[in-house]
Amino acid sequence: MYMGPEMMQYFQQLHEYLHMQNKNMEAMRQLIEKLNKDIDELKDKHVPRP
Repeated sequence: MYMGPEMMQYFQQLHEYLHMQNKNMEAMRQLIEKLNKDIDELKDKHVPRP
């Protein structure tokens, strides 16, 4: 299948966009993991009052 240059450029831009979104999602996932860990540590430190 032959693709014109504008079609090729479209796919290139789409590829770059998806790659960027993927990196953003990975960064978000790592942030959420870290926050969950921080929350767990705070829960461990917190001693409820009698």
